[in-house]
Amino acid sequence: MNEPTTTKKTEFVFRRLSDSFDQFTGDLWGAVPLWLLALVVLLIVARVVYRSANPASRAAGSRDAGAYWLKTAMWLSLLALVGWVLVAFYTRDAEPAKGAAEAVTALGPANVASWYTFTIGLFVLGCVFVALMYVKDTKSVRWYWAAPLALLRMTVYAILCFVFLLPARQAWEETNRQSRVVVLLDITPSVTDETDELTAKGGKGKKRIDVIIDFLTDSDVAFIKNLLDKNPVAVYAFGTRLDESAELIDRGAPGWSRAEWQAFAKYDFRPHVLRGLSDEGKEELKKRSEWEAPNAGSSDWAASLAARREDPELQTAFGLSAPADADRLRKNLERLDKRIEVARTILAGTNVPDSVADAVNRESANMVQGIIVFSDGRSNLGTDSGYTALRDRAGREKIPIFTVGVGEDRQTAAVSITDVQAPDSAPIDEAWKVIVEANGVNLANKEVEVELHLFKPGSDIKLLDLDGRPKGDHKLTEKLVFAPGDPPHGQTEFVIDPAKLPEHLTTESKDAAIKKRVLLEGKWAAVAVIAKHPEEVFADPFHVLARPDINVVQQKLRVLLVAGAPSREFSFLRTLLVREVQDKRAALTTFVQNEAGTSGKLTPEQDETVLLRFPDRFDLGNKKVDPAEKPYNLNEYDVILAFDADWTELSQQQCEDLGRWVREGGGGLIYVAGPINTFQLARVEPNSRLTPLLDALPVVPADIVAQRIKAIPKTPRRLYLHPERILGSDLLKLDDKVADDPKAGWERFFTDREKYAPDPDSKKEQNPERGFFSCYPVQALKPGSAVLADFVDVGDAAETVLQPWIVTNNPSAAYRTAFLASGELHKMRAFEPSEGTGREFFERFWMKMIKYMASKRNVKAPRGRVLVSREAISGTPLRVQARVLNENAKPFEPGRGLDPKFKIVREAPNGEPRAFGPWDLTPKQSAAGAFDGYYAGQVLLDPKLYPPGDYIYRVVVDVPESSGETLTGEFRIRRSNPETDNTKPDYAALLRMASDFDKDLRARVPDKVQLDLEKVLPKEAGMPRLAFKITDREALKLIPECMQTKTENRQNRGPVEDLWDKGVTFPTYDEELSPEARKYLVSWWSGQRLSVVLLAVVFLLSVEWLGRKLLRLA
Repeated sequence: MNEPTTTKKTEFVFRRLSDSFDQFTGDLWGAVPLWLLALVVLLIVARVVYRSANPASRAAGSRDAGAYWLKTAMWLSLLALVGWVLVAFYTRDAEPAKGAAEAVTALGPANVASWYTFTIGLFVLGCVFVALMYVKDTKSVRWYWAAPLALLRMTVYAILCFVFLLPARQAWEETNRQSRVVVLLDITPSVTDETDELTAKGGKGKKRIDVIIDFLTDSDVAFIKNLLDKNPVAVYAFGTRLDESAELIDRGAPGWSRAEWQAFAKYDFRPHVLRGLSDEGKEELKKRSEWEAPNAGSSDWAASLAARREDPELQTAFGLSAPADADRLRKNLERLDKRIEVARTILAGTNVPDSVADAVNRESANMVQGIIVFSDGRSNLGTDSGYTALRDRAGREKIPIFTVGVGEDRQTAAVSITDVQAPDSAPIDEAWKVIVEANGVNLANKEVEVELHLFKPGSDIKLLDLDGRPKGDHKLTEKLVFAPGDPPHGQTEFVIDPAKLPEHLTTESKDAAIKKRVLLEGKWAAVAVIAKHPEEVFADPFHVLARPDINVVQQKLRVLLVAGAPSREFSFLRTLLVREVQDKRAALTTFVQNEAGTSGKLTPEQDETVLLRFPDRFDLGNKKVDPAEKPYNLNEYDVILAFDADWTELSQQQCEDLGRWVREGGGGLIYVAGPINTFQLARVEPNSRLTPLLDALPVVPADIVAQRIKAIPKTPRRLYLHPERILGSDLLKLDDKVADDPKAGWERFFTDREKYAPDPDSKKEQNPERGFFSCYPVQALKPGSAVLADFVDVGDAAETVLQPWIVTNNPSAAYRTAFLASGELHKMRAFEPSEGTGREFFERFWMKMIKYMASKRNVKAPRGRVLVSREAISGTPLRVQARVLNENAKPFEPGRGLDPKFKIVREAPNGEPRAFGPWDLTPKQSAAGAFDGYYAGQVLLDPKLYPPGDYIYRVVVDVPESSGETLTGEFRIRRSNPETDNTKPDYAALLRMASDFDKDLRARVPDKVQLDLEKVLPKEAGMPRLAFKITDREALKLIPECMQTKTENRQNRGPVEDLWDKGVTFPTYDEELSPEARKYLVSWWSGQRLSVVLLAVVFLLSVEWLGRKLLRLA
């Protein structure tokens, strides 16, 4: 399609001149029998000699027999020669000539001259013959009679010579074409809907198509104008394929306006509907309501108009005043069907190489100076072989391809808050945690700030500040570092401590023993906020994820108090717990292993339950049981306080249930050692009855019976405290009135000083004014255990010996246990610097310890986490990453065959679940090469099995060596959109597609432009490629300089119309004549053509003959 201009014309020619004269003379001479020619010549010579020798034979009326026979023989031989030559020449001329092709190509001016010479020669010979004949006749008539007759004969010879040259009218078609430039514009959603920049306020900036149109309409660059100065420009759109309906901008015409480019890019049908209408008709049509409809210009809008093309009242329906406009509109609507079909499919994907190849195929015959492709290069259709085929095809056609890439080729960051973890129910008087987890694509080892906005009961979490942040009642801030992974992941913890929150979020405690601020009761909410990263393409200024419905209530602690025998510590603590029960803050159950306790003689306090045996089952079910048996279920307790209990009375099942209650149920076990029964735990054999209990404790007690018995000191001993071993906890803080001191109160008890300071006197250091006297020895500490307090003992050489006195298990474990080396905390009650101080310290310690131990109850053990994107794309692989830890919060040892598996649970909108899998998870090594518990796996999200939409999906990871424990991560699936799922520009593909700046292109480019292009063009294998970026305005100005203006004039020989056989065609009277007339007359002349040349020759000869007859010359 190059819109050539075609001019038709005719010219007068002699067809004979196109024949080979040499071939003619050769055939003519070959047709002459030499023997007959010799005979004719001999007879002519004989007759001439004879007549010269016998003058009498020349006299009029002579009857010389010799002369008569010579004359007769001469004429007969001459007639025979002529007949022979005509037949032989015709035969030879009808045969294909050898070397005809070579002879025709060799014809030139000499051949034309030969024909003219031959024809003129014949005519001259004829004229000489006529002149001699009529000179002779002038003896009988006057010359003015002879001359006209001679002229008539010469005219006949002239006509015959003219006809011999075969006069004709040759038709010609002259076609003029001009070179052109082709522009291909990518109109797929990755270009028309995608933006690479954001405004300062977080809104979307210019889309990629806007960047292209800005460039094409930039008057300073004048890109299109410079192209149009040399060549017309054909503009094609492409997506899944090439739209073959190109728009042509004529050479020298003004370039398109911004509105015209936008209409073309949007596939707007309105210009096509208006095409060809008068200005008045266009204005009339634009005033119609259809023209400004919400979907005006779309394919559906065009289809609705096209459906009305058969409307007989089309002119009236569209308000057109001119019938011609109505006819033109009807034709335009009839042509919309194909374009509508293309419009509905062209935006479904991108196939850059095949679309450009189609353009090369369509334009290969149109003297294309270059094809300029504006695209982001991202193809989701076609194959890699398409690039090779395109380059080969363009190279063969000598069509250079210029690629102009649009879009930012940068590694963009992407932050997403994956989870905000908080307990469903939290205490009002204890600190609890909110954990925020987030993914940071391309942000490995980077740190971001996380805000946690707290909303007290009754506050609206939808309220926003002016900058777009949630308008919470209080804000906490922590740092989060993204650990390397796929994707990089990080988490941070927020401690919600009532003592550190503003007063408007708390209220005074109702606990008379411990006066402090507690949280307001009710439904709280926490909203995590991470600001948009500077390298992130994200429309909003903040990433936000809410965790609503955190029920903060006064929780009843369910305590089981167990003692081998009553002690003072036991009695004081029992009194404290009874008071907590009466204040509705606790539920107390007591079991004493002496005769009074096991026989039912122990008198319970108000609302206290007394057991006759240790609980004998751990049942997580909700089935109804006898109320009297309910206390014998370990699941009814949050904390067990055991004072030197006699563990030998527990059966194997009771020990196993106790171990499961601690490890799997998150129960808190506080064991207070004593001299009567604790040694039993030092004698536990591996895999014996008491092994589950010993495994749960943070220490292995020593066997004081087997060791040398050491006397109890007569002077009190101090404790060295280590509160830092439990980060963020004030477990050891006795005096809440002192700020920023996690050990406040202890030194006042020991020495009446506010803070501890080492005493240079070792005896005073070891023996404070007040303290504790005994400490049960420990054989070993369990790995990860935290020693919170050391007992200062004195060795045999008066040296200081530290003995673990308060020990807890690993603080990050899924359960909590504690070991107290002595039940002497009640001695604090005797400390009375002011009324109730010692009692307050005693009660505060125990309540904090009990609540700390109970804080893991009914909370899932931190055996790891699942890292999965909150949104997955249908039809793509779902990458699952999980960190799975053993019961000690450490990675499983690789190679043991304990690699976890995962499955996907699909939950339909009606709540019906369905599981798929399982699939393997394989261990992943960290960047340092060590295994830190991370596993990876993936599964293809087949739309048939995992439909997108309203379904909820969960990744469920089975934890090895656990009783059905799982880790879960929730995600949703959205429909795949090939155009928007990956919008990163593919500059590598554009480089592959671009033509080489080779010698053929260099030959038509000025030297200065060559040098400039060498500086800016990227190279591949050392060869510059014609690949540009839309941002390189100066480089893009060089493209029009690579174009040339070429024109092509082509003449095509048309049919030949012979002129010599033109004549008159006789009419046909076939039906008007009788059968006899038709038989003898119609076949002779009816419908036959009589040549004008033949009529002229017969007429001239007839006139001559008549004249000679009248002049008595004939």
